[in-house]
Amino acid sequence: MSAVHVAPSAPALPPLPVDASASDRGFRSDIQGLRAISVVLVVLYHLKVAGFTGGFVGVDVFLVISGFLITGQLLRVAQRPPHRVLADFYQRRARRLLPSAAVVVLCTTVASRIWAPPLQTRSTGIDAVYTVFYGLNYRLAADGIDYQRSGSTPSPLQHFWSLAVEEQFYLFWPIVVLATVALSRRRWPVALRIILLLTTVASFLVSRHLTVSDAPLAYFSLQSRAWELGVGAVLQVFVAAARQLPSRAADLAAGTGTVLIVLAALTYDDSTPFPGQAALLPVGGAALVVLAGLRHPTWLERALLSRSPVQRLGALSYALYLWHWPLIVLAPAVVGHALSWPEKLVVVLVAVVLSQLTQLFIEQPTRRAAVSGRDWLVGAALISLTTATVAILLVSNAVSVLTVPPVAGAPTGAGQGRDPLAGARTGGQVTPTVLHAGRDTPAYPSECIVDLQGSASPRCLIGPDGRLSARPITSDRIVLLGDSHAGQIFDPLLAIAASQGWSVEVLTKVGCPIADVDLHSAALRRSYDECGDWRRAAVRRLATEPPPRMFVLGQLNRYDLAGDTLRRGWAKTLSDLAALARPIVYLQDTPVPGADIPTCVSGALDDWRHCEFPSSPALLPDALALGPPRGVSVLDVNSYLCPRAAARCPAVRAGILLYRDDSHVSRTAMLALTPIMRQELVNADLIPGQKKALPPAG
Repeated sequence: MSAVHVAPSAPALPPLPVDASASDRGFRSDIQGLRAISVVLVVLYHLKVAGFTGGFVGVDVFLVISGFLITGQLLRVAQRPPHRVLADFYQRRARRLLPSAAVVVLCTTVASRIWAPPLQTRSTGIDAVYTVFYGLNYRLAADGIDYQRSGSTPSPLQHFWSLAVEEQFYLFWPIVVLATVALSRRRWPVALRIILLLTTVASFLVSRHLTVSDAPLAYFSLQSRAWELGVGAVLQVFVAAARQLPSRAADLAAGTGTVLIVLAALTYDDSTPFPGQAALLPVGGAALVVLAGLRHPTWLERALLSRSPVQRLGALSYALYLWHWPLIVLAPAVVGHALSWPEKLVVVLVAVVLSQLTQLFIEQPTRRAAVSGRDWLVGAALISLTTATVAILLVSNAVSVLTVPPVAGAPTGAGQGRDPLAGARTGGQVTPTVLHAGRDTPAYPSECIVDLQGSASPRCLIGPDGRLSARPITSDRIVLLGDSHAGQIFDPLLAIAASQGWSVEVLTKVGCPIADVDLHSAALRRSYDECGDWRRAAVRRLATEPPPRMFVLGQLNRYDLAGDTLRRGWAKTLSDLAALARPIVYLQDTPVPGADIPTCVSGALDDWRHCEFPSSPALLPDALALGPPRGVSVLDVNSYLCPRAAARCPAVRAGILLYRDDSHVSRTAMLALTPIMRQELVNADLIPGQKKALPPAG
């Protein structure tokens, strides 16, 4: 699953290799079959098969299974010497999971180096290091929260986040079990049940809270996922009572559990607040299926789950999970275009073949290898260090082609009365470099742009010297209002304001349009109430401050809103600001490439034209710019970013990398366009100067 953006674009928990249940039935074919169903749901979701918009719930099913099986293993040996139990436990985990995972990580990193752009290879290599040391989930959570890195290409290793969650849980869970057994003596079963129930409930409450307040962290973190493993563990520690379940009740539980899992897979989507309480559906479903099969095979097991094809798929599920996502992510780079459905089927077939080879030549030999536990732990450390070292070397090799300094000098057309982005070059190093493009952001302090959870802007007055000012707010300032697309204009605006001796007051918020509309936040997966609160607070503040020289507004022109809704929202905001009787300037929204431009250019430095993108979807009609109300002036730099005569927009002009991600114009490009914006304000009688026509673009 990859989402965070935060849709759950990053994937589900890898199923464990074949293992016996801790129940007296021995091998559980129903659990093996449940693994097969779960991995199928995940693959269908990643392939974007219609109807399976909630296939990511496979992660929850796997977590329950893992919590059940691993806790059973621990309970069977809990009264042995603790040091021997821990050594045996961790070497078993390393033996079963690490070799296959290391092979997939290495193959993915090498394939990325061969076919993916260098900047993507750099990110993949860093992910590989995090993956090897089971920390990828928190890297992804941080990326989901870091707004400046939005729109990056999904990592082909992103699916390892769930394995990281599982392994983090098993760093402390065996210690808790063994410590409880050692300290509670004969009463350890009761003590363990109490500890487990308290931990599970606490984690669920944390999950509910974070799902509302910090969706990326809720989705990827151990603290919000541990309760799902805990539900499986609860089944195991209460297993004696559960085995009294009558046959008919067991059959009903198995059927109901399966329906709940499938229902979640069919009805949930990337906008569902998750995990939180929504995860109760797949977690409860998985728990019911596991519970139903504790005593004897259910009708579901006999009719479906124990069938040979399902069992074979369940046996392959771990390897299939590992292989399918890197293939889906990297295949488009190999074929040079988005995958068609026949090509997607080929990807699935290749994943199945690789999974079978992995099982035959890696999983089975390592499982049978007559190697001591201590040797396995040493071997696991060597495998991890080797994998990390190779990833770092490949990253260094990929980045070496990006470290050549750009050609010095200003664009050839940067003179007076010329297109500031004119130039004949079509290849070479760019400014900012692709390595630094993500940091080529507006130069105001980061706290000036309010995050998703914030509902009021701090005082952010930037003086003519470019520094935060503590001086009293006066009318000699420009007020900048809107989301991050408004923030793009800060540096040119400050240069223009400073030339008049004015300051700039910044009032911006992540993903929040200045037009008065209600939004659903994809990142928060809920109504974006903080946006409306922030907007109202900003207008109230401005009403109490000295009137500025002008208001400059800007926002992304592709919020998912009906046209009438957006028009009404603009009317409300413009009416509120018009009451303050100051000029209003609207920055027409800049092109939105829809793909990460620095990543593309990193692989096309010899010819930037490979990264051009269609102008039609990048420049949507902008009703406010096309028909601004009286008293509203429009700033439009789009003819220079995307010359109107072209059907495709450039990624680079005159050696300047125009975008820092998939949506935002780079600070360098905006600064180059300062003369154009200054002249537009002069022509609108908003600042003093000589009126004249703008230079033609191209």
